Amino acid sequence: MDYYIIRDNRRQGPFSMEQLKEAGLTRDTKVWHEGMAGWADAADVPELAELALPPSPPPLNEAGRGANEAERPPMPKTWLAESIIVTLLCCIVFGIIAIIYSTQVESNYLMGKYELAEYKSRQARNMVLWGIGTGIGLCVIYIAFLVFTAMLSAL
Repeated sequence: MDYYIIRDNRRQGPFSMEQLKEAGLTRDTKVWHEGMAGWADAADVPELAELALPPSPPPLNEAGRGANEAERPPMPKTWLAESIIVTLLCCIVFGIIAIIYSTQVESNYLMGKYELAEYKSRQARNMVLWGIGTGIGLCVIYIAFLVFTAMLSAL
């Protein structure tokens, strides 16, 4: 017996029973064969019920994300690039701490822990700012020390 299926809103077939096994038939795939009154789910056709796989996941929306992802708030800034720059140029201690926080932003966001992702982003930003402030402060102290020693050597 030959079966027709609806996939991607298009009728496809005819398929033999062996071809349906290979086609990835799911329980919610609409099927029809000669003698049926109308289209039915594969799970409702006795000879296909055991062949059918579990239902397929929900379709993706036009942005390429699932329905739950469309409801996500925007991901907070990770501050990773700034953290690396602070580590290399200003203050290693605050830079490394900022890198640790910034690498946790995206993973927490993807796990659905939005508040924790925002917290990690704020902490990374704070560490970046503290690193920049410390770097600038040390530069000012160093320049003041150079000026002071130059003035002392001029005496």
